Amino acid sequence: MAEILTQNQIDALLKGLDSGQVEMSTDSKPKVKEYDFRSPMKFTKEQLNALSNLHETLGRLLSSYFLGLLRMSCDMEVISIEEQRYYEFNNALPDMSLIGMFRLEPVDKNLDEITMMVDVSPSIGFLIVDRLLGGPGTGYNIVRDFSDIETDILRYVFQRIASNIEEVWRESIDVEATLTSIESNARLVQAYSPDEIVVIVLMRVKINDLTGNMSFCIPAQSLEEMTTRMNPKFSKTSKRVDEEKENARKQTILKTITDSELELKVTLHETELYVHDIIHLQKDDIIPLNISTDSKVCVKVEELPWFEASIGRTKLKKAIMIDRMI
Repeated sequence: MAEILTQNQIDALLKGLDSGQVEMSTDSKPKVKEYDFRSPMKFTKEQLNALSNLHETLGRLLSSYFLGLLRMSCDMEVISIEEQRYYEFNNALPDMSLIGMFRLEPVDKNLDEITMMVDVSPSIGFLIVDRLLGGPGTGYNIVRDFSDIETDILRYVFQRIASNIEEVWRESIDVEATLTSIESNARLVQAYSPDEIVVIVLMRVKINDLTGNMSFCIPAQSLEEMTTRMNPKFSKTSKRVDEEKENARKQTILKTITDSELELKVTLHETELYVHDIIHLQKDDIIPLNISTDSKVCVKVEELPWFEASIGRTKLKKAIMIDRMI
């Protein structure tokens, strides 16, 4: 903690500056930033920002998924993104971990597949298991390995995470994401060489009163050739649209809309009356309207003017005929 000067010490320093007893520092040496040439940076700031934006979108999708799955509030945000050697990342992981290994295989065979490593705080894993088995979602302060049954339950969750990863990455590049395995010991994961450069995306996960982390570890060598396609300005042009899924989605939306009920109202005319006249209205009284019988009327849909129509009769019922859309 920095030393706090008293008022007397401040006055003494100011007096010393005026008398010349205390010299002001004129050190104008440039600040030097350390750079490790053994671990050169492979990505520019713009490329890392594009990767960060991609995981921000992934965080929103996963927040919605966990909200529906657990019926608990969930919020995820990207905390940091940086490059480092794999052994530095692996050494920082606890012995008891919850790690999902994913394979991202590009449809373009000219691109190499990516082995992505996702580390989730064990407390989040125990909360998910407790909640899915009918618990209140409070039994997550547990220090032990996951059982086989718990691992199978979490496998289902990680498979859904793979689907969300695939959906987000397809905004930039066409890939198929597959869960290959779930590991509980970080020291046994030998997905990359110790000196390999990896990109680490750290996300904070908050589920009700529990706060944990989710880390995405991606090898830089496989990711480097794809970074240009992750730029947001290329996302729309490189996005592949599945016509069959798109048509099915449109039909679902259209069916939902067509089954909705809307109020249709026809207003003949509006007039003003005194309260005295309204109170004394009786049967067979006539209220004159300043329109003719062949005048057009306004048809409102949910209080919004929508059509113009003519007044008529069909059999013994009054009716209107739509003339045009407003």
